[in-house]
Amino acid sequence: VPKPLCFFHGAHSDEKGVKQLLRLILSKFGRRQPMRSDNEWANMWRDMLCLQEKAFPFLESEYMLLEFCRGLLKAGKFSLARNYLKGIGTISLAYEKAEYLVIQAAREYFFSASTLDCSE
Repeated sequence: VPKPLCFFHGAHSDEKGVKQLLRLILSKFGRRQPMRSDNEWANMWRDMLCLQEKAFPFLESEYMLLEFCRGLLKAGKFSLARNYLKGIGTISLAYEKAEYLVIQAAREYFFSASTLDCSE
């Protein structure tokens, strides 16, 4: 997702745009190569933390974890998402936020299936 350098200089004034960018990055990461390894996802998590530290310090770590877990769930990495939903290092999600995220993902899977008994 190419962005000009000036985007990063003014990122603090466009929090909504930054959040959209992070979702887009995670979405493309999960779709470009659908069967990414757990190690590749762990590297992406480290990259997201680095982005937060260097470019987007105004975003909370909890938000970064929430979006990362959303990306994992959308990519079908359920067991890995479960591990991250429990918390990673000093960053964790409130139980209610984790529960809401999982329910949202389940709804997306449920409503995207063509029938209730299909393998999708």
